[in-house]
Amino acid sequence: MSTAAAPPSHQKQSNRRRGWLRWIGALALIAAAASIGHQVALQAGLRSLHEAAAHRLDMLSTGLGADLARFDYLPALLQMTPVVPALLDTPSDAQLRDTVNRYLDGVNATVGAEMLYLLDAGGTSLAASDWDKPGTTVGQDLSFRPYVIDALKQGRGRFYGIGITSRRPGYYLSYALRRGTHVGGVVAVKVNLEEAEHAWRKLPGDVLLIDERGSSSCPRARI
Repeated sequence: MSTAAAPPSHQKQSNRRRGWLRWIGALALIAAAASIGHQVALQAGLRSLHEAAAHRLDMLSTGLGADLARFDYLPALLQMTPVVPALLDTPSDAQLRDTVNRYLDGVNATVGAEMLYLLDAGGTSLAASDWDKPGTTVGQDLSFRPYVIDALKQGRGRFYGIGITSRRPGYYLSYALRRGTHVGGVVAVKVNLEEAEHAWRKLPGDVLLIDERGSSSCPRARI
């Protein structure tokens, strides 16, 4: 009978070490595959959320743009109404001012804005749809307001801010009224966005309206 010599102890240690290295290598490959899979799934999830948010934002932006665009016809309407340019020519005529006040009130009731008012070329409010209510703009110098400055310089303006008399927030649209080659006055519209903001609160995620100057509709609250 023959007997085989036992392998040396250093060979056993070498085999054991190679076995451990194979196990460690396999575990490393599994961990790497799991990490890559997690990253792929995470990126796909984030991409899906981004696409959904972008689509929702496009829908909100389109809807809001359409709501605001319905006021774009006002300059042409007011310029074609004889009493409006007449008041710009003779702002001290009290009877004419009363007529324009009532006319603006009627127009505003139709268009559904919070307020509609007429300013002279110097930025002073001559007539307004809320002439008979507290906090009316009539008689106020609004020449420093950004939307008035832009309308006088560029033909139109947009601004989100707090009313200086009403102290209520709103989105302001302004349009220059042309008298030949120069600006004879400005028509301004204040739009209340509270209903839109309430609707946005029911949607997933947070929505914040910011105008081109960085003024937000609600700096702290989810809207």
